[in-house]
Amino acid sequence: MHFNWVNEAFDYFNSTDFEEFYKSIQASEIPNYVDRWNAFVISPYELRGMIISEFAYPNLYHAGIALGTFEKQKPISLVAIENTLKDSKPFGWNFQTDCINLMVQKILLLNKELVHGIYNEKFLNTILNIVNKQHLKAVLLLGEGLYPLKQSIECEAILFEEHPLPILKSKREYKTDVFLKFEQLTNIQF
Repeated sequence: MHFNWVNEAFDYFNSTDFEEFYKSIQASEIPNYVDRWNAFVISPYELRGMIISEFAYPNLYHAGIALGTFEKQKPISLVAIENTLKDSKPFGWNFQTDCINLMVQKILLLNKELVHGIYNEKFLNTILNIVNKQHLKAVLLLGEGLYPLKQSIECEAILFEEHPLPILKSKREYKTDVFLKFEQLTNIQF
């Protein structure tokens, strides 16, 4: 975790609320103790945009960031996102499964849950309050369950899109241009 996150959230990280939340997380939870903080390796002061995902990978390869995994085989949700972007990319382009290229471009990749299956509203609100001070170009809320977060986010553009997982589970094709819009608003490349 970058020290600026600790500085900004110092009071919360030293509160009984955070202590109780963190004590409720078992050592065996996914992602592991180290990886669950991967989303916060970038200073909040450098952020250009943020993607919040409603769903996270419930397996040992969970990278601790939205959309990111250390799996060698690309998960179906990433394949679906990749397919929405391929027509606008050069030949041979692919979506990197670890998503580090997005983090290098100063995009916060946040899962709704710090740990799979454990949601804490105070933790998420603390992070959103820090992010709101950064005047981001765009935030992408990926999942219908995240739409109410719009009330808690301040940035130039808030984009909404259904997460690919429920669409793929219902055997439908995932089609969207929201990732291209996010690229344009934040001036990054997936």
